[in-house]
Amino acid sequence: MKNLKSVEEQILEGNDNFNDKQESISTFILECSFFLHSLIVLVISLWLLPLFSPDCSLILVMDPVNVHDVDINTPKMKVTNRFHWDPHTFKIFLEECMTELKNGNRPTTYFKLTACQNICKRLLERTGKELDRNQMKNKWDIMRKEFKYYNRLTRLETGISTDPMKNIISASKEWWDEKIKTYYEALFRDTIDVGETIHRHFHKVLDDVVNLSKDIIKPNANYNETIPEYILNNPRYYPYFKDCIGAIDGTHMKASVPQHDQIKYIGRKNCVTQNIMAACDFNMCFTFAWAGWEGTAHDTRIFNEARRRREVKFPLPADGKFYLVDAGYPNTKGYLAPYKGSNIRYHIPDFRGGQTRASREPNGFKEKFNYYHSSLRNVIERTFGVWKARWVLLRDMHVNFNFETQVKIVLASMAIHNYIRMSGSCDAAFQIAQEESYIPRNDEGPDDGIEPHDEVSSTQRRSDDMYMSAVRDMITGQIFSKSNTRARNSV
Repeated sequence: MKNLKSVEEQILEGNDNFNDKQESISTFILECSFFLHSLIVLVISLWLLPLFSPDCSLILVMDPVNVHDVDINTPKMKVTNRFHWDPHTFKIFLEECMTELKNGNRPTTYFKLTACQNICKRLLERTGKELDRNQMKNKWDIMRKEFKYYNRLTRLETGISTDPMKNIISASKEWWDEKIKTYYEALFRDTIDVGETIHRHFHKVLDDVVNLSKDIIKPNANYNETIPEYILNNPRYYPYFKDCIGAIDGTHMKASVPQHDQIKYIGRKNCVTQNIMAACDFNMCFTFAWAGWEGTAHDTRIFNEARRRREVKFPLPADGKFYLVDAGYPNTKGYLAPYKGSNIRYHIPDFRGGQTRASREPNGFKEKFNYYHSSLRNVIERTFGVWKARWVLLRDMHVNFNFETQVKIVLASMAIHNYIRMSGSCDAAFQIAQEESYIPRNDEGPDDGIEPHDEVSSTQRRSDDMYMSAVRDMITGQIFSKSNTRARNSV
């Protein structure tokens, strides 16, 4: 690789010493290839992944393979010829230039006439594209000038960052106003307008999808009146959970907030996160989502605020109906939690981790109820799993966007998740999540911490807890009775 670089550098640097020359076209291609990417890819990514820094930052993308030759000294882009420089053609062009360089046909900063003829001839043979000497010289001069700009940009300037994984250079709006319009307008003339347009359209589309989410992230109109088909058609859960309308849980996403606000966003994972409360039905569709809470906010606090504040439009259960919640939530009217205790297992992995079949079986009637409860409530974990796996952007959005945009991305991606599910299309991610062996990726671990519930009076809380405890005991008795009947019949 070292020899190859040396040859390439001599194409632009002449026959002088390698270390004293800076104008090698191949050096330009090799050294800046980590961010020089086709504008076509950038436009295609318009609706998928925004490549912009938060707070009006600007992302600059250079394209080493110009579709047309451009005179960069003129204030407007001027097409001087119609030769199409695609990546394959450009690579072959460099290879032929290197061949002529090795043959000693570039005594100065430009090739001999015979070398130009040889390059054009072999380019025609290998690509079928006819390049004349003037077109070749125009391309050569453009690349030399661009390399000078790039050399200054990367060696002299500060206040910019590069991302070799995304092939971009990122600069803030302030840096752009001060530097690019002064020195680099010609170099980035073709990309600045594209970047600003993509940035503007991304946020417009994002806002539109967030507005649509109000009509997409909601339960069915008769959610309090019918038995979910998933429960009705499954003898493991019917008739015990016939009044269940869904499951509730919280999840965390990495976040980026101003430094003076970071302490209240640093949760149990010791990093800045936003806490998101969500409810889902048994079709793995979100029926409620409330994003943007501090990472330190307990799930119970968000849960009680959702029930109390009418403006968030949390879909409350009707009398006799209930959601499934884990041990981190109160076992109160309308919300059925599992049995708690240091020797009482709840989460499915706790049962699957046993060494023997007997150790994997629930021990006692409380664990039996917990096993059924956990396996049914697992639908919220599966829903989270499909949603997070589909949107890789969720793992990186805290790097590129301000907090308000991060919250919008969460809601928009949940809305699209629902749309995909409700469209009836055969989606592989949902099919995998429906398999019994599916284990959602869990970066957080269970949150069984219990927090005082100060939002309601202690008298009302005791009454509600007693009501739901009676419901839980009744379901437990039904499950245990049927299990005993089945055991006697098998004898």
